[in-house]
Amino acid sequence: MTIRIAAIEDVRRAENMVRQHLSPAPLIRSYALEKELGLAEGRRVWLKDYGWTPVGSFKLLGALNWMANNLERIGDRPVAAHSSGNFASGIAFAGMRYGRRVIIVMPESAPQIKFERTRSFGAEIRTYDIATDHLTGQRDALTRQIADEENAVLASPYDDADVIAGNGVGGLEIADELKGMYRE
Repeated sequence: MTIRIAAIEDVRRAENMVRQHLSPAPLIRSYALEKELGLAEGRRVWLKDYGWTPVGSFKLLGALNWMANNLERIGDRPVAAHSSGNFASGIAFAGMRYGRRVIIVMPESAPQIKFERTRSFGAEIRTYDIATDHLTGQRDALTRQIADEENAVLASPYDDADVIAGNGVGGLEIADELKGMYRE
């Protein structure tokens, strides 16, 4: 399998698409962490706050970009993905925004809030036992089974240039905001 590498141009295109759905996450200076770390004067700690997003994670950026760039390929087929929660809720939200059915494979032991959030955006969830997955490969087998039986398009939470480019939008936001703060 060949994976296309995301380039900066892909991230910039993703930024335009992401802005149709979300405002930039705030960049917040953490005085408490600076003090705790004993940083020298002039050294700063900045935190990107994705907690305010509908899914509470930067993984939403990659999921939105993936969905937007795969609409033609998806057509009226469902999307299948595996995730322990952050990408699950991100791709579920993206599916809701673009009117696509999403089926997520999640570990039975995922936090309840991750199940609730993912379902709240309309996704169907199928579970597996993460404790034995290293022996059985159940997560990947179940995801492939859904793709085969439901003719679903697979969305990878990490091995995909569209997901990577979308997630990279957060990095662009950080660079742009800090550049504006520290111009001479």
